[in-house]
Amino acid sequence: MSRISHLLNADLVQKRKVRVSNGKGGFEESLETLRTVRGRIVPSRRFSVLLAQQRKGRQTHEIFLEPDSEVLVNDEFVFGDRSFRVLVPIVRPSVNIYQLVLTEEIQSG
Repeated sequence: MSRISHLLNADLVQKRKVRVSNGKGGFEESLETLRTVRGRIVPSRRFSVLLAQQRKGRQTHEIFLEPDSEVLVNDEFVFGDRSFRVLVPIVRPSVNIYQLVLTEEIQSG
């Protein structure tokens, strides 16, 4: 348990796009649920918005997670009826007590 566990106040469902055969020689993409993690969703700060813009993303929120969470670009986190696509998956502070993920809120459905 990390030093920030008490601040992680949301149960987030982590999903990842996977390619599956469509049975006709092609592939389809679908979202696969990986796990549920504890996290904290906060509005973006100026520095992280600039970092996301360098990667051609429109960042709206930051998500704080436990350190060493496996997160990839384009993973999605779902919290209730809100969905967030990962733009920058790993931003770690100098002291490894949390992982910061830069995201954009997307429409679900």
